Amino acid sequence: LKMGACASENLGAGEGASYQLLLLGAGSSGKSTICKQIRLMYGRGLDRGLLQSFTSLIRGRVVESMQTLLQESVDRSDSKDSKFAVQPENTAVAEAMLELKIEEDSQGLTEKVARDIKQLWEDPGIQTTYERRSEFNIPENVDYFMSKIEEISDPEYIASTDDALRISSKTSGLVTTHFEYNDTGFTLIDVGGQESERRKWAAAFKSATSVLFIAAISSYNQWFYNKKNKLVDALELFEQLVNLPELRHTSFVLFLNKIDVFKEKIRRTPLTVCPALKEYEGNERDLNAATRYIEGKFLEKNKDSKREVFSHITCAIDQKNVRKIFEGVIETVIGNALTAGGLIG
Repeated sequence: LKMGACASENLGAGEGASYQLLLLGAGSSGKSTICKQIRLMYGRGLDRGLLQSFTSLIRGRVVESMQTLLQESVDRSDSKDSKFAVQPENTAVAEAMLELKIEEDSQGLTEKVARDIKQLWEDPGIQTTYERRSEFNIPENVDYFMSKIEEISDPEYIASTDDALRISSKTSGLVTTHFEYNDTGFTLIDVGGQESERRKWAAAFKSATSVLFIAAISSYNQWFYNKKNKLVDALELFEQLVNLPELRHTSFVLFLNKIDVFKEKIRRTPLTVCPALKEYEGNERDLNAATRYIEGKFLEKNKDSKREVFSHITCAIDQKNVRKIFEGVIETVIGNALTAGGLIG
């Protein structure tokens, strides 16, 4: 494996690379984490400048997450369900936290604010609210960052690689990452997954050698503010893309991501809460059966019987898992491209 130059830039489809890998999927599917892993495995890694940008993002996200939990706690307590309410001794701290304004550089996360967040995080009412997190929008890995709140608030803190992999960041426009594998050039093109960003996707279709579609398998029990189920959205989006005439000659690879989160969720929440999975009759706690059922729901969206869609189960924060799967995908992409070009039979 040759370690080539890896750069992330706000450009259009990268020029000069032999193969263009188009990374698509809904927001919060783990696309940005895959991109970070590619930089770590095949490029220059995450430099200090990037880690500093993640540091600021993490600090702001911790405060925002606690404010979200507090607001949900208040809203649920208003319905006379006291188990969501913070303890009386924490009421003043909670009210002050809800009023806290964090500047863009996140300097508002002082050691005192961090102590208050830690105190609130340990409150039984906040923990009960957090257990219902699938019912409202809050970033994943909140518990990971809350456990490090004192370290994060230290003025000398710089995000670690593990921290960077666990913080989600919104992609805007087309972001390209160039790398080499066995002396062959590749450009990974990450396109924003939020609904407002999807109109920009068509600009990258023409040059794509392969589409890598990322779906969070763990999103089956999550809903957008408009009450649409997130896995349903991913299924509909995949169906639109895999059947697009413009992509009929482009190979498709499906990544069912966040299997680690999914494994924990199915112990508590049945698949049937998702409208697209309401007919599931298998063992709710059988990870393999549940995974294959969802995989089948995606694959049946492909209406072209002659087109093979390759699918993989991934955990984007697990580098060994990503490396093994991604290198297999690259070999498949190269083989398909050579076959399509008539260079191999």
